[in-house]
Amino acid sequence: SGMLSNSSYDMFMRVLEIYKNFLKEKELSIIVNCAGGESKIATGIYLKLESLKKEGWIINTIGDGNIKSSGLLIFMAGSKRSLYEGTKVMYHQHFKPVSFELNIKSTEGLIKAARDSKLFEEVKTIEKNNEKIDNVFQEVAGISPEKLQQIADIDLTADQALELGFATEIIYK
Repeated sequence: SGMLSNSSYDMFMRVLEIYKNFLKEKELSIIVNCAGGESKIATGIYLKLESLKKEGWIINTIGDGNIKSSGLLIFMAGSKRSLYEGTKVMYHQHFKPVSFELNIKSTEGLIKAARDSKLFEEVKTIEKNNEKIDNVFQEVAGISPEKLQQIADIDLTADQALELGFATEIIYK
């Protein structure tokens, strides 16, 4: 619950290892209530859950409350992705460029500023990371890049998330 941070990752991995050793069945259900946080943390958790699936584990995710931003990426790791009614879901691109101002009076100045700040490398890295994460939504839920852009930064209801393919079922209380 809350925002993802380095301590969230460490705690998740420790608890996961404990549960793996005590579970008789290779099935794990994870409740997700996350308003976002560090994208690299969410990516690490998602990749760990995907590796467990390759080892024969069944991973189910259950959304309760808010599943936004990085939380949505973790939620997508479930083969069965259940949402409690009333849960809000939000997608947005995870790595956004930092805005800045340049006061440049010539083309040469622009080229020098771009080289010095490694701006092009940073933009390429941001685009590559966004593409990787968006591919998860496209592969798992079948949502096109155009549709992802249309729904970006909008709170979706559980019904809308189900209709779009983020969820596989709604749990009615």
